[in-house]
Amino acid sequence: MSRKQALWQGLTNIFVFLCAFAILASIIMEANRTAVDGFFGSVSEALVSEEGETYKTFVPDAKYLNADGTGNATALITGAIDLGRRLEAEGAVLLKNNGALPLAKGSSVTLLGARSHITLINSGMGQKSQGCYITLEQALSATRTDFANTKLDKKGTINDYDFSALKYGGDGAGAGAGFKLNPTTIAAYEACNATAKLGTQDRANKNYSVKEPSLADLEAAAENGFAASFSQFKDAAIIVVGRGAGESNDYWKGGLNASEKTETITEPLQLTQNELDIINLATEKFDKVIVLLNNNSAIEVGELKNNDKIDAILWIGNPGNYGTLGVADILCGNVSPSGGLYDIYATKNLSTPSMMNMGEYSFSNTEEITRSKSRYYVIEAEGLYVG
Repeated sequence: MSRKQALWQGLTNIFVFLCAFAILASIIMEANRTAVDGFFGSVSEALVSEEGETYKTFVPDAKYLNADGTGNATALITGAIDLGRRLEAEGAVLLKNNGALPLAKGSSVTLLGARSHITLINSGMGQKSQGCYITLEQALSATRTDFANTKLDKKGTINDYDFSALKYGGDGAGAGAGFKLNPTTIAAYEACNATAKLGTQDRANKNYSVKEPSLADLEAAAENGFAASFSQFKDAAIIVVGRGAGESNDYWKGGLNASEKTETITEPLQLTQNELDIINLATEKFDKVIVLLNNNSAIEVGELKNNDKIDAILWIGNPGNYGTLGVADILCGNVSPSGGLYDIYATKNLSTPSMMNMGEYSFSNTEEITRSKSRYYVIEAEGLYVG
């Protein structure tokens, strides 16, 4: 081979290598164009309107920024609180009210139900709520919220920001409803929860436990007498009933935890005997009884609707980290609830035809079906009319 041929062959090999490298690099850079743009300050794509105007990068409102253009953590969190508050206030659904609501500000109130103390703030799926949050007790009582002791972050801080320095409300703004809350019942539920270990997220399952303490347990946990404490906080009883929800898990027919079943109460979406006992006690001792439904799945509450001693029923769903302030706004009359139900609340959930298909069904040869990611299936015999 002549020197000329060797030179051309060498150059050809180099050009082939460079071409292959360029193709490979372009594929990698295209897949990571956001990171590349961030590093080099380049622009890979831009949205242009029909008029030819290029859409600009979103810049937060100045009130959420520091003087140097960086994000102001306190302002951002306060903005998130305001948004969560408004979402709950506009989304909650007033199912019943005989005039008991709104309650006068400054009312002396007794909170009842385990979920009044540990409220379900989001479902047991996806991204869990973290960081500072406002409990229902704080929202109903405080005029200023201090986050020093109400964090969902395991380390106590998020993004190196100390939430204990954050205060919300006060100075005439009024964070909560300003009710006077019965401390005896709060302490009793706190003591009972040391065993129950309720969390702010919960999922449906085939052996669901509501974990509502009995009246006997509450009396034993109360230092100054559980029911005896009502007389000093008797303007209203607010009872919270909760049920969790989440993907990949269902409630089962007859799937209430064995320790909570009776002859007539077997379904997880029925009110348990302990819940009925606390409701009946409240109707005996209080002139105003308000029930908050802290749930996603439709609970059987027909008996509460038909009970003349139950004055109001408010569906609050899962209020998130800050939505309890929206609940407080409704209860004290700052806003009027304007939401609508997304589902029918049946008197008996088992009367729904689709309940015939409840259960866990699985393929026996999943490994042979290469496309299958799950062995479970459901036959919706009702077609379009499922549910």
